[in-house]
Parts: sequence; structure tokens; C-alpha cells
Amino acid sequence: MREDHRQLILQKLSSATKCLILLDRLFEMPMTDIPSVAERLDISYPAASKIVSDLSNNGLLEEITGQKRNRLFVYEPYLAILRKGTEPIGTPP
Repeated sequence: MREDHRQLILQKLSSATKCLILLDRLFEMPMTDIPSVAERLDISYPAASKIVSDLSNNGLLEEITGQKRNRLFVYEPYLAILRKGTEPIGTPP
């Protein structure tokens, strides 16, 4: 999955280098917000917002708060793998 997502970023996104750095971070901490992305990548808030938007539009990040401000994003494909196998016995997938 990691390599597939790296290839997707390299093929589709103009800010691939910064996105790849963020992707590596998301494997360590699969939840983030735009200010954290800006700080981690040492970029402006608008640039971080664009990167988060690009990753969201390509299915790598999902916004979970439903708010206009103070939004949180999760690396849902990764979390789905982590959740797999944690369902109680007898629960349909």
C-alpha cells in the first residue's frame, strides 16, 4: 500500500516531494490538521491546505470533523488496515 500511494503521489501531484514527506509522517501518526502539516513541512498555511486538499481529492486523507475550521484529517486507507481483524468475533465485516 505504501508504495502504491507513493506512486499515486508521484504521478498525480505537482507538490510530490512535500506530499511524500507527509505520507511518511502519516504512517507514524495517521491523523493531522493543516497547521501541523504547515509546521512539519515548513510551508505556509495555504500551501499546507493545498497539499491536504490534493491528498484528500486522491483518497488518501479523509476529513472527519465536518467543520469549516479546525478540521482533522485521517489517513483512512492505513487506518482501515489497522482496524482489520479487530472486530469482535461474529461481527460481519
